[in-house]
Amino acid sequence: MIRCVRLALCLVLLSIVLPISAIAQQAPAPPSPAATPTPTTPPTPSPQTAPAPAVPPPAPVGLPPEVTNPVEKLAKSIETAEKSIQQLKELEGELQRLRGNVEQIIYESTSTAEALRPQLAEVKSQIEKLGPSPASGQPAESATVAAERARLNAMAGALDGAVKTTELAWVRAKQLIDRITVMRYQIFARNLFERRTSPLLPTMWVDVGERMSSILGRARYYGGDWVYWVGRKATPVAGVLAGALAAALLLWLLARRLVIDRRAQFPGIPSFFDRIISAAKVAPARMLAPVAVAGIIYSGFDSYELWFSPWERVAEIGLHGVLIFIVGTTLASVALSPRAPQWRLLPVDDRTAARILFYVKALLAVYILDTVLVEFGRAIYVPLIVTVAQSFITTMATALLLASLLLTPFVPQTGPLRAVNGLDHLNINPVNRHAPLWIKLPMWLL
Repeated sequence: MIRCVRLALCLVLLSIVLPISAIAQQAPAPPSPAATPTPTTPPTPSPQTAPAPAVPPPAPVGLPPEVTNPVEKLAKSIETAEKSIQQLKELEGELQRLRGNVEQIIYESTSTAEALRPQLAEVKSQIEKLGPSPASGQPAESATVAAERARLNAMAGALDGAVKTTELAWVRAKQLIDRITVMRYQIFARNLFERRTSPLLPTMWVDVGERMSSILGRARYYGGDWVYWVGRKATPVAGVLAGALAAALLLWLLARRLVIDRRAQFPGIPSFFDRIISAAKVAPARMLAPVAVAGIIYSGFDSYELWFSPWERVAEIGLHGVLIFIVGTTLASVALSPRAPQWRLLPVDDRTAARILFYVKALLAVYILDTVLVEFGRAIYVPLIVTVAQSFITTMATALLLASLLLTPFVPQTGPLRAVNGLDHLNINPVNRHAPLWIKLPMWLL
């Protein structure tokens, strides 16, 4: 009986406990309280991994006004000139004025660049003294050294930019000079067909006198610039001149010893053919020394870039003129031989030979001078009226020298030294100024 009662109680308890446990399993769990964050302590950096001190950014470097002002002025001036050239292309006088302004830009750009280059070299030298920047993995340099390096690099960049600006202004100015020259040549070609004032009228010479100051100023500018660069290269120039003189002296001694002095050893009076053979040897021997001097000086100066614009073409024409003068005067001197009548090829007396030789040298000098002046006038563009005046002067000088030569009596050579190879029938008596007519008449017609 008791056992049955116990069994019934157990069943009742089970019927109560099981539903309660099922309800408890289906109910949501209560939210857990928020976890309190645990404060973390930042790691202490070890001495090996300490960061390098921050380098302050370099302050902007500004060049002093005495450096920047000329550079800015050059840039503005060349821009103004480039804009003005299109408006003045038909005005010869304005083009001449503009050319003067551009030439001043060239001069100022050269002087400014020459003043900036030593400053740039000094800054670069200071940068080199700091040594190279530390590579990756090497200890960093101090903040003071890093700031100084940044300042010097910025200053070097600014100075280098200023130098390049001046060089660019120089190049643009030279290009403008070429354009102005072409335009003025075109105006010159048109002016050739226009009626001009006669050189015989004083108004032309008054105009020439008014223009001479600007021409001389331009010539002094170019000449002073050339002398300046020669002075900058004084040592190599002195070497070139010394080498030219040494070569000329050596060639003169060799020519005198091997060719010229042998004339004195000739027995008796040389015949006409002996004189021709001797002249064929003596003339080249006498030309060697002066030709060597001219060639060495020209080549030496050219190797050191001293024949720059506007001197390159003038130097070339000058060299040609000097060679013509050397060859012409040497041939005339050998043919006339004023001091050695026994070797004279033309049968005239000593006085006539000396006078003919003088006029030949003077005519060659006037011709060469006129050629060089014409080329130099083209380089600096001398006005047309001045070119006309120059041509008039050189033409009149040539005419006067030629007239004086033709009025000189050609007195024949007499005595045993007269060797004319079959021309002994010529009149040896005193002659008038126009004899021999068959030689002087064609020259008078010229």
